Amino acid sequence: MKSTHSLQRLLPVLVLALFLLLAGLTVIRSAGAYQKILSRSDRLDRAMALTYIAEKARQNDAPGALRLGRIGDCQALVITQGEAVLYDTYIYCYEGSLRELMIKRELTPEADMGRCLLPMEGLELEPEGTLLKIRCPGPEGETLERAVALRSLEVTP
Repeated sequence: MKSTHSLQRLLPVLVLALFLLLAGLTVIRSAGAYQKILSRSDRLDRAMALTYIAEKARQNDAPGALRLGRIGDCQALVITQGEAVLYDTYIYCYEGSLRELMIKRELTPEADMGRCLLPMEGLELEPEGTLLKIRCPGPEGETLERAVALRSLEVTP
């Protein structure tokens, strides 16, 4: 009779321990799935950023319209627009995001003035003949790259 009584006390403790073990395993497994989702999301954001930059370059591929330049310490793709009043559009990476800034040419652009488009760790633009290589490094060391064939591209220091 005494052993039945102690078994009745032990059963709720065992059920609670089993519940806590299964809950812990569920949390650990969910954290792994969440990390995979974040990694895929980051890769998708970088792929969209590369596509955006490539399309902007293709759309504006005309003599004198595209050049590589700088905005602050950031490398940028610079697109010149307009005939009477010249505007420059800077596409660059600053403080963890791809940014775009359209500004009159006579004004001085600052990197923090641009509109945030997508999260991005960094951006590398490299001309190679008629190609513009666009690289976007990721947080885990993986770099996505895209090459765009252009007819006209100027490189300024």
